[in-house]
Amino acid sequence: MSMQPSDLHQKCDALHRRWRTYVASPGFEPFVEFAVCISSFSEFLQGRGLSGLHQTAHQLEQQVLTLFDDADRYPIPHATVEALNSGLETLVSRVTLFIGTNQRLVSQLAATLTPDASTELLSMPRIWFIGDITPTSETLLTQLTQLKDLGIHTEKHLLKDLSLNAVGPQIFLTECRGHTAG
Repeated sequence: MSMQPSDLHQKCDALHRRWRTYVASPGFEPFVEFAVCISSFSEFLQGRGLSGLHQTAHQLEQQVLTLFDDADRYPIPHATVEALNSGLETLVSRVTLFIGTNQRLVSQLAATLTPDASTELLSMPRIWFIGDITPTSETLLTQLTQLKDLGIHTEKHLLKDLSLNAVGPQIFLTECRGHTAG
């Protein structure tokens, strides 16, 4: 599922604010609000397929939920608060790194694509077959050519003829028999 980096940043900031509210004024209600927020954030990450960030958030969520067993021990002991703070800071830094890295990659990609190339990428799904044409691959290519009715274009290429600057397809099929690594 797609997501804007600003959505992720906004939810992470809300989580961080809830934690700071609890630290500034420890009590059962601010802790419950933080617990609900971390649970919501963990679910948000899982729904977006961000498994690494979700695992970090889920681990923190589990630590928070175990503290409800000691509901009569508020405020939470200082060492436990420090451990939660450390876990939250790790999560926040990982989210910040994720957003920054992805924004740089998108910016770099956008800078290298011409308008014609990006339009072509979006408008015509393509499959490249790379390798020598054999009877087996010819049969496959004949079948793949029938995909043009679905708007999918198939191309045959020899490995030696590929341009390093070519805008690649969404799918590569490669004939590897007879080739050695080296």
